[in-house]
Amino acid sequence: MKHLIYLLALLAVLISACQTTKQTAVKSNEVVIKLSKSPGRSINPSYSLELYPDGKAVLNGRKNMEQLGNHSKNIGSERVDLLIKAFEKAKFFDFEDEYTAMITDLPTTYITYTSKGVCKRIRDYHGAPEELKVLEKLLEDIVAEGNWQKME
Repeated sequence: MKHLIYLLALLAVLISACQTTKQTAVKSNEVVIKLSKSPGRSINPSYSLELYPDGKAVLNGRKNMEQLGNHSKNIGSERVDLLIKAFEKAKFFDFEDEYTAMITDLPTTYITYTSKGVCKRIRDYHGAPEELKVLEKLLEDIVAEGNWQKME
């Protein structure tokens, strides 16, 4: 019974994480790409990165990194457009929803992309294809570049 309740709760979280809408264009105040990393049982950083169509980037550093708390910077709408093209070229919506293995304590990466009102979230625990890893690296590079301003 406990497992059934846990499974239903997990299903509810996954369904609410990405809701599909009939919207045809992403507004400038809506997240278009999101990367979230958890450290597992390691000293890897834990954070989330949100990118908006207008170039705004918001970083929420949670653990094992210099920028703890909420930070922001502008990476430019042109760079967000290039990232969107990379997601489209990689056929992001064709990837599996989850890449995992029977291994414990590894870091987990969640990557979310919204296009034309359709949202897809992928859990990368272990074994994701190289094309997905390339997209993750592009987003990780934005975090590593620095120039983050603490948000009040």
